[in-house]
Amino acid sequence: DELKSYDINILSKIKKDLYSTKNKSLLNFECIKIVDSKELHKIIDSIDANSVVAFDTETTSLDVKSSDIVGFSFAYSLDFGYYVPINHFYLGVEEQISSSDAKKALEKLLKHHIVGHNLKFDIAVVKRTFNLDIVDYSDTMILAWLENPSGIFNLDYQTKKNFDYITTKFGDIVNKGDTFASVQIDIATKYGVQDSVCSLALYYHFMHTLNKNLIDIARNVEFPFIKVLMDMENNGIGIDLDFFYELKLELESKIKDISNKIYNIAGNEFNINSTRQLGNV
Repeated sequence: DELKSYDINILSKIKKDLYSTKNKSLLNFECIKIVDSKELHKIIDSIDANSVVAFDTETTSLDVKSSDIVGFSFAYSLDFGYYVPINHFYLGVEEQISSSDAKKALEKLLKHHIVGHNLKFDIAVVKRTFNLDIVDYSDTMILAWLENPSGIFNLDYQTKKNFDYITTKFGDIVNKGDTFASVQIDIATKYGVQDSVCSLALYYHFMHTLNKNLIDIARNVEFPFIKVLMDMENNGIGIDLDFFYELKLELESKIKDISNKIYNIAGNEFNINSTRQLGNV
């Protein structure tokens, strides 16, 4: 019932494959680049309205306030995914999708239920670059955290752990000092698509394995809180200056009293914050 509005065919595949195959990768997908705008719109228009769509952006840096988008990937099947190059820059680079066409495509794509890993970054990139918002979404990094709060949550680890699939790492394709814009489009396609397909696989995995209470917490608390964190990062937070000034004076007084007690016990004054002096005492 929780998943009745999503792609039942994909869910059935996940249920069947994840728990019947041992000692081999469960992910085997085709990576498709799209460099023609008509093809891009045709593909997006063909996606069923109820399909869950995994989405990931590739940028020039991890600083969302200054990074430029290089391309984006999406997948609504575990069998294939697409990469859309926008701003790759190197000698002999082929034709790419224009920013205006990319925005028109995303306006339609982002109407679906969007899945991503650390989606806060992608939401911010899309907002800053295209002034578009992702409204209906799930974050598989948060789902991984809910499953095991003391675990490791990055996409590489979660994909290896759950599907025995080893992902290509950023450092494997981007030379030191370069950005993702310098990566050849064919290589970027494989890298980008893997992130989307792996995120989609993780989403269905967690929807199948997490109990209903944790899923409810994710949907009602943790996913909406992403937008709250973004607002805090962009606008800062309000604090009561008078309260914290009084608290500062109170703590300074307590520290002074405790320090005097330490001096009395030690028999002399010394720098309590000095490891060497404290060690001698």
